[in-house]
Amino acid sequence: MEEKIKVILADDNEKMNEIQKNNLQELDYIEICGIALNGKEELELIKEKQPNIVITDNKMPEMSGTEVIDLITSDEQMEKKPKFILLSGDVLYQYMSGKNENVIE
Repeated sequence: MEEKIKVILADDNEKMNEIQKNNLQELDYIEICGIALNGKEELELIKEKQPNIVITDNKMPEMSGTEVIDLITSDEQMEKKPKFILLSGDVLYQYMSGKNENVIE
């Protein structure tokens, strides 16, 4: 059996996390390894679970999604860094213009 793609969901909107979780769980190659309701929880889960992908909202309590991305991508002690899918209603040119290789457009 092939290894599943480990995914963390991070959004302060519990309903959004539930919708994403339900949709992704239908795919047998995806494992939801954590759900965070704020940026601090997201950061801790990433370090603990070492996911392949993080689907994150930008505007969250404690720390924004972009702050989490910056901390993870600049952490030289983390050998395996996840790819990020950033969800936001904001225009985030820095992240959506390909300047950060860990963000999937």
